[in-house]
Amino acid sequence: MRIISKIFLFSILIISPLSGQESNAKISIKDTVELLIELKKEINKSQKLIKIQVFSGSRSKAIAVLNNFKNDFPSAGARIKYETPNYKVWTKPFKTRLEADRELIKIRKKYKSAFSFKP
Repeated sequence: MRIISKIFLFSILIISPLSGQESNAKISIKDTVELLIELKKEINKSQKLIKIQVFSGSRSKAIAVLNNFKNDFPSAGARIKYETPNYKVWTKPFKTRLEADRELIKIRKKYKSAFSFKP
């Protein structure tokens, strides 16, 4: 009986400090994530993406080409850009040359003077 009480007392002394420890570790990654998002935005702004120019010329012709282009390619995201002395119709930017070339093949079937470039 005496051995059992010693074992019981010994086990309580060993186990009680282990079970009494609690951990409240808080990891604050919100600031780090926000910093990474801001860095990614900066990189994306400075990254030269590939665009396709469909037309370059007068304003009235550019508007007509833009309207026709939007009807022909609604997902291309075209817009007019003014660079002295011409108005230009550009598509949305593409991240890779492969994406731009695939779209350019489709566009050139109707707009022969279209080409891709990095602004």
